[in-house]
Amino acid sequence: MGHPSSFSEPVLAITKTFLHCQAEELLRILAMWEGELWRVGEDHDIMQKKRDMLWQNYDTAVQTAIARVLEVWDLWEHLAKLEAQSVEEAEGQWSLEEGGLTQAEAEVR
Repeated sequence: MGHPSSFSEPVLAITKTFLHCQAEELLRILAMWEGELWRVGEDHDIMQKKRDMLWQNYDTAVQTAIARVLEVWDLWEHLAKLEAQSVEEAEGQWSLEEGGLTQAEAEVR
């Protein structure tokens, strides 16, 4: 057998090469995971923006629906008043004609 130092030099060289390859592989894996984490973070930001946009659209839709309901309610009340007014006018005209007076004559008196 040879001298112990001559035997240890090839073992050291092989070990050094092996450890260097292992370190490169670990750095490659870390870089891959770092890239994946960045993508996940970007995806999270995009999803958060989409979620915020959907909530904003929902709020707008609710506000619009409430405004339309109130508009329809106001129109319904206005139509009910007009209908009641028309009925009152028709009843008033009918009672005047029943009494023998026309509306023009009743206005003069």
